[in-house]
Amino acid sequence: MTAPRTGLPGWAKKLIGYGIFVAIAAGFGIYSSYTNAKDAAVGECLQGKSGNADSYKRADCTKPEASFKVAGIVEDQSEFTVQLGLTNVCEPFPTAKSVYWEGKKGGTGRVLCLEPVTH
Repeated sequence: MTAPRTGLPGWAKKLIGYGIFVAIAAGFGIYSSYTNAKDAAVGECLQGKSGNADSYKRADCTKPEASFKVAGIVEDQSEFTVQLGLTNVCEPFPTAKSVYWEGKKGGTGRVLCLEPVTH
């Protein structure tokens, strides 16, 4: 006589495991897209170090880690032109003291004109 089975069958455990993995991966993707600087809007704040584009991520403007606020956005700017400072793309935003370029490497993208956050 065999003992009755208890618990889930092997295929069900695998399915649950895959489901948990997908949920964690999706959650990380959503969190990452919310916290990074990509697609930040005017009025949103960022934390990071000027000159280190990889360090920028979104921040709550009321928190001390917020160091910049997006004062304006300029579309269709070449990475090369912005990096070399060949043009003052943020001139229409006099409070902007830093720039953050995002786009396809070597191509065109958009510039976030950043003003310092005062706490």
